[in-house]
Amino acid sequence: MDITRDYTLLCLRIDRLVTAHPTGMWILDYRGPEELRAAVENEPLANPADLARTAEELAAATPDPALSEQLRALHTLARRLTGEEIPLPDLVRGMLGITAEWIPDEVFDQAHRLLDEGLPATKGTLAQRLSAWRTAHSLPTGRPERLTELIQRALTETRRRTETLLGRSDELDVTVEFAPGPFRGLYRGGASGTVFVDPALPFNLADLFYVVAHEAIPGHIYEFLLKQRIQGHRPDIRVRFMPAPAYVISEGIGLHVPRLLFPGDEAQRWLLANVEELRPDDSDYAKIQHARNIIWGAYCNAALLLAERTPWPKVRDYLADTALLSEDELAFTQGFLGTPFTEPYIFAYYHGWRLLEPHLRDPAFLHRALTEQLAVSQL
Repeated sequence: MDITRDYTLLCLRIDRLVTAHPTGMWILDYRGPEELRAAVENEPLANPADLARTAEELAAATPDPALSEQLRALHTLARRLTGEEIPLPDLVRGMLGITAEWIPDEVFDQAHRLLDEGLPATKGTLAQRLSAWRTAHSLPTGRPERLTELIQRALTETRRRTETLLGRSDELDVTVEFAPGPFRGLYRGGASGTVFVDPALPFNLADLFYVVAHEAIPGHIYEFLLKQRIQGHRPDIRVRFMPAPAYVISEGIGLHVPRLLFPGDEAQRWLLANVEELRPDDSDYAKIQHARNIIWGAYCNAALLLAERTPWPKVRDYLADTALLSEDELAFTQGFLGTPFTEPYIFAYYHGWRLLEPHLRDPAFLHRALTEQLAVSQL
């Protein structure tokens, strides 16, 4: 058995099936041999049931826990491609390696307490105060040059702090592009990557490091660069796909690194000193962002409600009360949660953040998470 070749062919064959018959979210990042890609493109479409059996056999045969988890995700997707109806909790377990259970209200009570402490003491409900804080700290649309400049300055600072934190320096050129959709960091290979920003949405400047550290350095782009350089021989690095358990760890890294680079109020002090559009108030950026990490769990609960065919008005009320979303945010969320894109990927954020939290008390763990292909099951 040639696990590298077999894994690569399995991913490429599933990719062809998903392209021909889309079923949920699937993104393939292929850095393997072109001759294998060409061979798969020229063969008949595979039978998904055969691919499910192949994934199951490969998962049982490999002693590598991380690779086995990736293969179980492929097995789950292949089953879905056969037309099998898989309940959302089972889909999350199969494709992400985590348990999708209802997150109790007490968890969000903690987030609301943090927001009450962290937001300016103005009149209105907690949701109104949060919306007003976002508005007061946002750069309006129509200023792409200024936003690009600020992101590049933030990248310089996160790069400097990452080198200090990890004790290593790695060449990496990150550009900024404007395109519709959520923030995302794309590793382009070599020493380059791109942060994508939606030009139609105001940018919360208080979130500058929350975005840049997550999507670029030392988050997604930097993680993928290091793993490509250090672990590029692994089949699950040469051929990456999402959703997959590896991305639970990636999202956990992304949500934790702003705090690791900027402990306490260091991010807020840097931003107030370097971003002229921001004005001091009595808010606490770190507490607000901690609360928002917790609130990612509300989207998991909303996805479970939708999977149970709960009418959108009830899900909307739940998100308004728990995630404290504005009307515009609720409208966006309805479309976002109502697409296969979020199924089951939305669970990677909250659960990745919780999964890594106890391990990151060890300063050496971040280096491991950025350079090794860790298994979710072993964390």
